[in-house]
Amino acid sequence: MRVESVMTPEPLTIRPDASIYDAMTLMMERDIRHLPVVDSRGELVGMISDRDLRRFSLSLEEDQSKLKERLRADVMQLTHTDVVTVTTEDEVKDAIDEMLEAKVGALPVVDAVDSSRLAGILSYVDILRAWPED
Repeated sequence: MRVESVMTPEPLTIRPDASIYDAMTLMMERDIRHLPVVDSRGELVGMISDRDLRRFSLSLEEDQSKLKERLRADVMQLTHTDVVTVTTEDEVKDAIDEMLEAKVGALPVVDAVDSSRLAGILSYVDILRAWPED
């Protein structure tokens, strides 16, 4: 089974110049745990997760005096840019191995022809939904 048949196409994304506050708000309102960061051309720049935001929130508790300033900072301060990706043509079983190896709950899916272009996102939830029932 190919990743393309299981992934969530056209996932919610955020721009690199968006604020951390914008990312937090979007993820909470839409109840998502992973947010690809893409530039104006639709090219993948990185990924931010709820885990990143939890760590950030804990650091805010330590220094309340700079809260507004830190929330206005651009999302790239929390974005992982060395993201493991899979392509639309990869096999799901290989994607599972990548997720386990990287210890992540989702992978950005890039176009098989243009590996810089985001095509979707593959999460463990997508994989579980596609799991064949016996």
